[in-house]
Amino acid sequence: MTKNPEKSEGISSGKAIFGNGVEILVTGYSSTVDQCDGDPFTMANGNRVYWGAMACPPQYPFGTKIKINGVGEFTCEDRGGKIKGNHFDMWFETRIQALQWGKRSVLAEIIQR
Repeated sequence: MTKNPEKSEGISSGKAIFGNGVEILVTGYSSTVDQCDGDPFTMANGNRVYWGAMACPPQYPFGTKIKINGVGEFTCEDRGGKIKGNHFDMWFETRIQALQWGKRSVLAEIIQR
């Protein structure tokens, strides 16, 4: 992975972001009908839901990696009507887990493929 702070772009630019991280807003969702459009177990790219999947703003193509400090690495696989700008939505297996996560500002590294 290349780390080059001089090449950093804003979070909303849709370009690869390098360096120690940027602040993003991450909410949680689960496979419940009221939280999803259509089949709650199929993501926007056609894949089945899994831990490590994330709904990302449209400027980030499917396959973009999101590394969240202290949490792990996630892959953009889904979209959402309210997911825009620097707002991302992390998939959880249960509604309780998603609610426990809540809404957090976190440091992340975004690597577009």
